[in-house]
Amino acid sequence: MTKLADLKQRLLKNPEVRKAYAKDDAEFSLIKGFSSRAARTRKTQHKGRSADGMVMPEADAPGNLSK
Repeated sequence: MTKLADLKQRLLKNPEVRKAYAKDDAEFSLIKGFSSRAARTRKTQHKGRSADGMVMPEADAPGNLSK
């Protein structure tokens, strides 16, 4: 059975595949950056709520040990 790393290495020997891979890798990196930035923005815009909408405890609430 061929391992994924071996297959990738073999495919990237082809200049056309290497060029397409580099282009897609750059696009995916850009999209990943936008996605993580959007998640951080959502988190800060909705103080007191997590990214999934759950209400978070106040920082100064009794019993909160995060201080």
